[in-house]
Amino acid sequence: MTLRTCFFFIALLMPALAWGQFTLRGQVRNGQDQTPLPFATVFLANTTRGVLSNGQGQFVLTNVPPGKFDLVVSYLGFQPLKLTVQTSEATFYRIGLRPEENQLAGVTVKARSRRSAEWATNVEFFTTYFIGQSRNASQCRLLNPDVLYFENTTEKFVARAGEPLVVENRALGYRLKFLLSEFQYLHPKHRVQYDGDAVFETLDGTPQEQKRWAENRRKAYHGSLMHFMRALHQRQLVEEGFVVQPVVERYNRRGEPRLIGLPGDTLVKVKSLKGNWDVAFPSLRIERLLDTLRSTPTQPIVSFQGLMQVTYTREPESTHYQRARPLAEHGYRIRPQTSVIQLIQPSIAIEPSGHFYDPQGILCKDYWSWEVIAEELPLDYEP
Repeated sequence: MTLRTCFFFIALLMPALAWGQFTLRGQVRNGQDQTPLPFATVFLANTTRGVLSNGQGQFVLTNVPPGKFDLVVSYLGFQPLKLTVQTSEATFYRIGLRPEENQLAGVTVKARSRRSAEWATNVEFFTTYFIGQSRNASQCRLLNPDVLYFENTTEKFVARAGEPLVVENRALGYRLKFLLSEFQYLHPKHRVQYDGDAVFETLDGTPQEQKRWAENRRKAYHGSLMHFMRALHQRQLVEEGFVVQPVVERYNRRGEPRLIGLPGDTLVKVKSLKGNWDVAFPSLRIERLLDTLRSTPTQPIVSFQGLMQVTYTREPESTHYQRARPLAEHGYRIRPQTSVIQLIQPSIAIEPSGHFYDPQGILCKDYWSWEVIAEELPLDYEP
């Protein structure tokens, strides 16, 4: 083996070895009388790293990835707590939870008492837009819909849950426990927005199932928002198959929205999806997406004005997506996956995992808005 080959081999191993080097320790107590809370649920939000506290309320989260994450603690009858932590810091977390004062129990009874035809229709609507309408969604199941309760008006559909939702994803091989704060579907805009945190549990499966899940996870990852954010963190957008173009929204005579592309500052040539010819995409340099004064090599700060169209040039849009669009065109067109992003906050900071802060600081439209829970991967996933 030559020296150059050795360096290349080590470089390939380093990203995998960088994960899982840290441990989080702490104790969960009743915030009123300071008594320990045994068997509290403690997890890093949207990862596979989760444990129950022991009989003295103590917890140890091992093999956690480096970076900034949200640590979530929940206990039945108490208000969940979320705090942002740096996993590399050697801190003992003393966590006090507030009692719910019977609010949670009342909500759960309220949710489970509803078994009308309207409630069943609401559950179906919720699962369609929370779990999704993709091929993977057809292999997902909400195991405890009885904890849901709803409010539905002409303006919006709202869902909440009295207990964590449990979703089994047989397409990707995960069971998700999701602490749902609130789900909204805005009727006039056909827009989904929800707030909550999940912990992923890896399902047991046969060797054939494990192989299928690994392939499906890889497909779900490529072109996803997490893939894009990781590529942006590494300043490798074009190398990872992404091009970004500023756009403006205009409406035609029928009141239908259309996106008009604005000039970029470079042209990126990539192979067509059929691979027979090159296609040129106008694109922006990464620096145009960042606050260059505040960004560092290890902490990019994203800051831009208006709408940005993100195209993943290596995979076509799903037929399920094109059929699900409110303004769907007749027939299936082979075109690359295209999403639109807009900053809601002045800026967001990207972590190596692809997570970003504020998590509510960006609005996704089009393809990424369609890829919901059925396509979700944990932040500690590595393809």
